Amino acid sequence: MDQQKPKDYLGVREIAKLAHVSPSTVSRVINYPERTSDDVRERVNRIIEEYHYVPNQMAKNLFSKSSNSLAVFINNLTNPFYALLLQELGQLAFQEQYNLLICNTQHNRNQEQDYLSYCQSVRTKGIISIDNHPTNIYGNLHSSMKLVSLDGKVDSVHYSSVTSNHYQGINMLMNHLVDLGHRKIAYAADNSNLHAGKLRRQAYQQLVGWHHNLPYRVDYVADFECSIRAGKDIIEYYMHLPDPPTAILCANDSMAIGVLMYAQHIGLKVPEDLSITGFDGLNEDFSYPRLTTVMQDYKKIARLLFDDVVDPKRADHVHHEVVDVSLLVGETTGPAKKQVYLP
Repeated sequence: MDQQKPKDYLGVREIAKLAHVSPSTVSRVINYPERTSDDVRERVNRIIEEYHYVPNQMAKNLFSKSSNSLAVFINNLTNPFYALLLQELGQLAFQEQYNLLICNTQHNRNQEQDYLSYCQSVRTKGIISIDNHPTNIYGNLHSSMKLVSLDGKVDSVHYSSVTSNHYQGINMLMNHLVDLGHRKIAYAADNSNLHAGKLRRQAYQQLVGWHHNLPYRVDYVADFECSIRAGKDIIEYYMHLPDPPTAILCANDSMAIGVLMYAQHIGLKVPEDLSITGFDGLNEDFSYPRLTTVMQDYKKIARLLFDDVVDPKRADHVHHEVVDVSLLVGETTGPAKKQVYLP
């Protein structure tokens, strides 16, 4: 066979020329091999194998209503809990032969719009929106493209959502601290203004007075950056109050670990001088001593998000799932023994 070196990316026409068949025959061998003869299949497949042909998936997508790709729109790739969730979504996608596109929106509406336009152009099967700001950019989403959101209903009538039971989690932490004798419990809020953070803050505000009959103190609720480095600011703010708390309930584990690290740095004993809790449940070995926190079921959350896009039985209907959480008692909480003041 007189073979010429093909161009870098071998196409259907080059394969057809090398195999002495028509391009349509090559397409049938690739997509419907049962419709071709043994001799033709052997010739075409030999060329494909020899030149390591890879089908142009994007081109195939243009002729279908959807592709085998899913997109995750996420605003903060540095959040450790989101990293666990993305890892699980990646595993599910790999197992079920889907490509996972990670779109880092960074709270930028224009960036989110550009990602959405790209996803529609390549016929992405669906979008999983993780704790993004409410937006109306999905109003013209093609009917073939599914959308599900985590911790924030984009459009509760037309699109599904999944969320952890944030009220349940804050209630578990409050019950735990109150049972240990704490009456001065502060809440370090996440200043990102995202839906999950709002739900946790509201739960704390409701539970302090209504359920536990504790006085609600404005100075015990303050906003901080959602990061480990916020620990210094949290400690310096609360522990310099005229009447500092004996426990700090942090909006997430990253903030709680930052508080733990800075408390240890300045000589505060945890939990003897100060009890600290988080929320997310990264894993049992993420800090020392081990953090008392709320465990989110990231595996179940990932499964629900994934199925709401790819499983016809779920994707064809709107669901709003609330996933239960559990309390992990570590070594960062203990009995309220004494009042500690910083100089």
